[in-house]
Amino acid sequence: MEVKVVSGDITGLSINAIIVNLFEGVKKPGGATGAVDKALGGLITKLISEGEIKGKLNELTLIHSMGKITPERVVIAGLGKEEKLTLSVIRGITAEACRFLRRVGAAQVATIAHGAGVGGSNYLTTENDIAVDPTGELNSNPDVAYNLNHNEYLVVWVNDATAGADPDALDIHGRRMTAAGVLLPMNVIDASPKIQDFPAVAAYRLNSSTPYFVVFNDQWNNPEGDVRGYLCDHEGAPFTLVNIATQSAQLESSPAIASSEGLGGYTVTWDEYNSTENDWDVFGRRVGNTGLMGEAFSIGELLSPSGCGGTNPAVAGGSPTALVAWNATCFTTSVDIGGRLLGYQLSLPLIAR
Repeated sequence: MEVKVVSGDITGLSINAIIVNLFEGVKKPGGATGAVDKALGGLITKLISEGEIKGKLNELTLIHSMGKITPERVVIAGLGKEEKLTLSVIRGITAEACRFLRRVGAAQVATIAHGAGVGGSNYLTTENDIAVDPTGELNSNPDVAYNLNHNEYLVVWVNDATAGADPDALDIHGRRMTAAGVLLPMNVIDASPKIQDFPAVAAYRLNSSTPYFVVFNDQWNNPEGDVRGYLCDHEGAPFTLVNIATQSAQLESSPAIASSEGLGGYTVTWDEYNSTENDWDVFGRRVGNTGLMGEAFSIGELLSPSGCGGTNPAVAGGSPTALVAWNATCFTTSVDIGGRLLGYQLSLPLIAR
């Protein structure tokens, strides 16, 4: 049996069968299932209204296309409740649908990316904006990470419940959302006194207990600004506080974070102002899944000669290295983009202009 996983117009593939999906409780399918339903003249919607297709987990419904689309057969795979969709569910239902089609003699099968929310040949979005925080309070500076194991997102942002009346009332909030756009309960990640701002978030799929790490600027302990973070549990709630960069009388800001599949855990970067040398530099630190940290290290120092500095870092995880990029600012000449690959024993400087 030949199995193909494709993106594009699945109704035009010259194959024996295609696999689409349906969440439990959906009355009119969207995405790829909606595209197939339209090509079949609304047959899937009709079967839903008649109760033959319910979308329950592991439910399989076989439809013959009768020449309306190129594939001869269509299987609608039930994904169950949207909020309970996980990578394990997707793997299981895809495997079961393929086994079912093999038993009925289908030699070539194509399946959509279940739960991804795309269909046809174009990228589709939800019809309406999603109100992640509908409280009407003053919110800003969002960031988002995707959790592959749970097929969901964690959105984090700065919340000001006083709408600017109290300049110190900046906190970090977060909320998970499924890949289908279902909003889950909000969490307050940090509401310490003083200002918490500029959050960044990453997800590490191999850590089931605390799969998210949120870092942010914080003035709770140091008026000059520190970088702290919280490891968050599978519900997005704060679990372990991690003090990443908290040197007294040092301005540490602009945190960025990435999970590292090859190294495990996270790489956190930030910029730091040295008042003695009147200079900025970019620093980094490895943080493990439980919050244990390696030593902080300078990343941009070699590319920041006298009169130059590094600010506003960005980082992406890789295997086995991570890449950090930043503004390499020479105060009297130019602004370059510096970069460095990070690994266990690898640190390769590069620069681009």
